[in-house]
Amino acid sequence: GDGRTDRYHRGLRNLTAALDVGKATFPTPTKILLAGSSGGGFGTVIAAIAVRITWPEVPLVIMNDSGIGVAKEDDKGFIRRLLEEWNAMSLVPSGREDLLANGHLSEFIKWQLDEDPQLRVGAFSFAEDSVVSEVFLEIDPQQFCEVASRETAAINRAFPDRYRYFIAPGDAHTV
Repeated sequence: GDGRTDRYHRGLRNLTAALDVGKATFPTPTKILLAGSSGGGFGTVIAAIAVRITWPEVPLVIMNDSGIGVAKEDDKGFIRRLLEEWNAMSLVPSGREDLLANGHLSEFIKWQLDEDPQLRVGAFSFAEDSVVSEVFLEIDPQQFCEVASRETAAINRAFPDRYRYFIAPGDAHTV
């Protein structure tokens, strides 16, 4: 009744339910692949925390397709608002909201890699992904390209053996 669209997200509930089933079905896996495309790719970054809580010592590989954690360069609060809307702020470590301060998830990803030597990440995006840049972020595709290249390269420099990224030419969305 306030003129704004109400949105109800169930992703965290779905994730934890899937992890419960996964844990019951596969109590001692030797390796875990967490994969997602688009919004699901974006979700892999945060979901890795819940996976790690469920299986603390198992090698974890993330394949992030077109949700690499780049957001709005000029709106540093965008990521935080998304996580609040998605009820996922509880997966950000207490007292570490600074991991979201640059407006992207890159510092969060670096923190994860620093804290978890069993984590490996592969990130894929198209350079001018039209869905992410124009529809989701509402930014110029060229700006998205510049920011995506900069942020993913910085993570790779910090963790060259465990973070790989692939920025393909074009404006397509997802592999």
